[in-house]
Formats: sequence, structure tokens, C-alpha cells
Amino acid sequence: MRHHRPLRPCGAFASHRLAFQARPCRGLPRRPACCPVLHLAGELDFAAVPALLLAVARALELPRGGHAGRGLVLDLGALTFCDAAGLTGLLQARGMADAVGVPVLLAAPPRKVARILGVCDLRRSLPLHPSTPGRRRPCFAR
Repeated sequence: MRHHRPLRPCGAFASHRLAFQARPCRGLPRRPACCPVLHLAGELDFAAVPALLLAVARALELPRGGHAGRGLVLDLGALTFCDAAGLTGLLQARGMADAVGVPVLLAAPPRKVARILGVCDLRRSLPLHPSTPGRRRPCFAR
């Protein structure tokens, strides 16, 4: 009988399983998320963009209740690679969210991704979540 791996907490990823993964945050019962959060892991490249856009579309369809208009947070903390197609995918995700009036905010970008965002002057288009400086899980209420 094959043993199953234990479920991982919201911020942990098994990077060896998938080249790219985008999944919604389930949050913690005592510390609910202030807005919808998608955790991205792996390599964000041309092959991963459709999965990103599908995950964003699903996140935008979720009933947001009091979260509407606060934003959709893309947690980039577990990204290992992002190329020009990945940046284009992030901008397409922002366009999808803008169409329904929801801003897209980035959280915990790795140093390399943050540098690419700065070089391409995308920090205004894809701003950081206001409570993110140096935090792995930025969007939980304190």
C-alpha cells in the first residue's frame, strides 16, 4: 500500500510535483484572509500562463462578500522562474481583474522577480500588497 504525503500548510509547496501551480489560499479560521489570495509556485513561463489565467478567472468568480474591490493578491513567494511570457501573463491577469473592478496586488516576489518587475517598470501596473514588506503570508489580518 502506498502512503500518502501529509497535506501541506497554505504557504508550503512541493515544487518537484509540478512545473507550475496556482492555487487559492484557504486561510486559517482564526486569521481570515482580507481578500482572495492565489499562491503561485514553480516556473511562470509560456506553458504556465494558461493555468495562471484559469486560476485568476476562478478566483474572480468566487463570491467575495465584503472582500469585493479590495483586490486579488498573487503570492509569488514560491516562484522559481519568471520570463517575459510570465510577465505578460501577470499583466493579462491584471486586465481580467480590472474588467470586473478588482485590483491585482503582488505579494512576496522573489528577489529575481522583483528585479525584473523593476527593470520593466511594472511596479505601478502590478503594485505590492500594502501589508507585504518581508512577509511570506502577507494577506492575513493581524
